[in-house]
Amino acid sequence: MQAPKFFPGSGFPTSSVIRLAARYREAGVFPTYDPAVLMMALRMPERAPEALLAEARHINRTGRWQNEEEARRKRRKASPRKPSVKARVEKILQQEAAEAGISVERLRGRCRKRPSLQARREAVARCHDELGLTCKQIGEYFSGRGAEAVRTLLHRAQAARQQQAAEDDVHRLMEMLTEAERKSLKQRALALTIAEEIACKHERTLAEIRARRRAPALHGVRREALYWAWERTNLGWSELGQLFGRGAGHVAGLVREYAELHGLRAPEGMGRVAA
Repeated sequence: MQAPKFFPGSGFPTSSVIRLAARYREAGVFPTYDPAVLMMALRMPERAPEALLAEARHINRTGRWQNEEEARRKRRKASPRKPSVKARVEKILQQEAAEAGISVERLRGRCRKRPSLQARREAVARCHDELGLTCKQIGEYFSGRGAEAVRTLLHRAQAARQQQAAEDDVHRLMEMLTEAERKSLKQRALALTIAEEIACKHERTLAEIRARRRAPALHGVRREALYWAWERTNLGWSELGQLFGRGAGHVAGLVREYAELHGLRAPEGMGRVAA
C-alpha cells in the first residue's frame, strides 16, 4: 500500500517524517510515530531530541495537543463556506428579476421589452463589477450569449448609470439653488434646447452657432435661433448674450433684424434687458 503524501495529523511530507523517525529511533529516543513530537521536531530542528520528547510527553499528559487539534477541527467545520460563483450569479439574477417583476428565465432570455432589458443590463453590470467575471463568463449564465453581446449590454448599463448619476447631480444642484436661480437655469436650458433644434433643422450644430465665426450661412441660423430663444423664454439680452458669447446690444440687433425680415413681433426698444 502506498504511503500518503502527507503524514496524517502533521501536514508534513511523509518522506520527511519517516527520515526523522528513523533518526530518532536510531538514537533510542523516539520509538513511536507521535504526531506531537514529529511536528515540533520538523518546526524546530535546532531543538535536541530529548527536549522535544520531554515537551511532547508534557503536552500529551495535559491533553493540550488533542484539545488544540479538536478546536482547529471545530473552527474549520464552523467557518461558513464561500458560496460558489454560480450561486452568487443566481442570487444576482433572482434579485434583479424580483425588482423588475419578471421571471429569472425571462431575464436570461431574449425578451427586449423595457423591464427585461433594463434588468438584464443591470444584472450583467453587477456580475462584472461585484464578481469580476469576464464578458465570456457572464454570457454562459445568459442563455449562452456571446462576449460581444454581453459587452454591449455592459456598456449600455454603464451609460445608463452615468446618465442617472448626472441627473442626480443636477437634482442636488437644483435643491441648493434659490427659486429665482432655479427658474433662470431652466430658462437657459430651454433657450439652448431651442437653439439646438434650429441648428439641427439647418444641418448645423449648437457649437457652430454659438461660436464667433462670421460666416454668412451661420449668421442666418444664429439670428433665427436667438429670435426664438428670446420669444419662448423670459431671458434678457445680457443672459442670451452670455449663452451665445455676444453682447446684449448685438443680440438685440440680431433678434430685431430677424423679426423685421419675417414680419414677426419685434422687441420694443431694447426689449428685456434682464430677466
